Amino acid sequence: MGQHYRQASLTCYGCTDLPLDIKGYDECWGRSIYHCLFCHGYEEAGKSSAGVLAVGETSVPAGAIALARSTKQLTSKAVIYSSNNPAVQTAITDLLDQNTTDITTDDREIISLALGAEGCGITITFADGSSVQEAFLVHRPATKLNGPFAEQLGVELSPGGDIKVTPPFGATSVKGVYAAGDCATPMKNAMQAMQMGTFAGVGLAHDLQAEGPKM
Repeated sequence: MGQHYRQASLTCYGCTDLPLDIKGYDECWGRSIYHCLFCHGYEEAGKSSAGVLAVGETSVPAGAIALARSTKQLTSKAVIYSSNNPAVQTAITDLLDQNTTDITTDDREIISLALGAEGCGITITFADGSSVQEAFLVHRPATKLNGPFAEQLGVELSPGGDIKVTPPFGATSVKGVYAAGDCATPMKNAMQAMQMGTFAGVGLAHDLQAEGPKM
């Protein structure tokens, strides 16, 4: 009599960044707009000013301030741009220490972004026709999962749109289905994906071994 084995699956795939609907954002993304200052920005260290774009995914006040503090490790000052969102600007201002002078806010509506001269820095143009130059902008765009796999598998998604998993082994809401890598975390980077993939492989193997082959 043959043996019948359980099935399990491990899904590991990527995501696509969704640019803001601001003219020039695409052109500047990855060149003068950085999503992570642990990965980018060192080349601009020592410049006078850089900005944080508190729009979309980075409009949470505490998060925008945290990014501004990180920016301040590389530049003399940081400006948090909320682009015509007074509520966000007020919430950020309320959280900032009143004695803080090297982190400021600017709520003018942004209508376009452009690379600076020779591809360095970024020019921000506002609805009133004025513009400023910054060394770089920090912004983390929303992402979407590549392909239809999450929907096909019926797994639950997180509020951010990633596959919801239980650490450390990456089990999803569907028994026997595991996920790892960019599709299952908001912290999307190669080392994180490797770590998640290792744990998910172990979890999947233990899951299969728990029941074992059936005669």
